[in-house]
Amino acid sequence: QVSLANIHPYRSVRCPFVIVAYEWILALHVTGAFLFLGGGVLAAIVSLLARNQSKPSEIAALLGIARIAVPLVGLGALLTLAFGLCLATRGHEFRLSAPWVIAAIILWVAAMAAGGIGGKADKETRLLAERLASEGDQPSSELDARLRDTRNLVLSWGSGVLVIVILALMVWKPGQ
Repeated sequence: QVSLANIHPYRSVRCPFVIVAYEWILALHVTGAFLFLGGGVLAAIVSLLARNQSKPSEIAALLGIARIAVPLVGLGALLTLAFGLCLATRGHEFRLSAPWVIAAIILWVAAMAAGGIGGKADKETRLLAERLASEGDQPSSELDARLRDTRNLVLSWGSGVLVIVILALMVWKPGQ
């Protein structure tokens, strides 16, 4: 067994995962953040593009692209949380009890909940668009209403705003 104390004297292992070095934990956390944000941006772009279409086949194709974003967001969310908690439990630069860390975790949970609910509605909209495309591909007021549903837009865009606030907390670490 190799002690991390020999690699970096201020960093000890208090994480439930087998980790080689602090820098790997940080790199995986940041990679998760890129996946999380990148998936969210992809979903937002195709959602905006879909709102500007009238043919159900075009809407279905665009919302189908958003399906690529789901695993990116999911993997990114998992990596950010797991390795973020690992960083926070190491206790060198900050602690899990720091108010900005607690706020980030609460916001992470809220962003995941809002994004999950909004994503379910987007899936239902995509399925409707696919059905309408197979039934003649004519514009539909029901499909248009779903694309512009205020509740779904608030949930989806609100989730994105929460993720940006989390990013700001991670960068600036207020109160530290």
